[in-house]
Amino acid sequence: MREVPANAYFSRHGTDYYADASYYKAQKDFYAGAGDSVRAASYQSIVDSLSHWLNPSDPAYVTDAERNYYTPAGTILMARASLDLKKLIKVDLGNAPFKLFTEAAILGWKDYPVFYEDKWKRAPVMVGAHLPTFNLLDQITVQFEYFNSPWANNTYNLGAQNVAIPYIPSGSEPLFSKNQYNDITKHDDYAWVLLLRKELYPHLNLSAQFARDHMRTVGTNWFYGGRLEPSEVLYRNSNWYMMAQLGWSL
Repeated sequence: MREVPANAYFSRHGTDYYADASYYKAQKDFYAGAGDSVRAASYQSIVDSLSHWLNPSDPAYVTDAERNYYTPAGTILMARASLDLKKLIKVDLGNAPFKLFTEAAILGWKDYPVFYEDKWKRAPVMVGAHLPTFNLLDQITVQFEYFNSPWANNTYNLGAQNVAIPYIPSGSEPLFSKNQYNDITKHDDYAWVLLLRKELYPHLNLSAQFARDHMRTVGTNWFYGGRLEPSEVLYRNSNWYMMAQLGWSL
């Protein structure tokens, strides 16, 4: 846990604030560019207040004792369930499994001010099924996920900056902010995948996948985790891809 302003929060006059003015400045810049002078002025007033509160020579300075810090440590709750329908339906559906499955989690039970105030927005829910193939294929699997997070699924701040805050886009990034600041996160709540697989010969498999998932590409500028790009490739619910693979196993 880094004890730096970029990882800190505090309270003033009954309101919680993030201790880095760049978060509020990004919103001010976006609304100023969008012609919303009222919102721009409200965020500018926060930026002005922070310039006093974070200035050690100012009487209103927020002391170290008044600051708290975000941390990646936490308690994760998770539940899984599955139902094997083959055991209930006495019909020959082929060799492939016929199962329903689901999983849900709360990614951090404790709430934190400003960024993580609602645990239910840290709660992805997934449902899926292995479907019968009647021996035409070896696998048909479908999955669907709903995750109503107010932040992009981006690892940059935690992985590269070692601060436990979400990704904060600048006010001039049109990919992230269109009608409201960071409103891209209202259009990325759903993920899904359809996977098909067929064994052509022993050890030789042909598979096809259609998906709108959390795919990331390998990056050369990152030195944490699997060295994947911080951002997902697919930003919106309407983005998806398809791919086919011919695999040989020993």
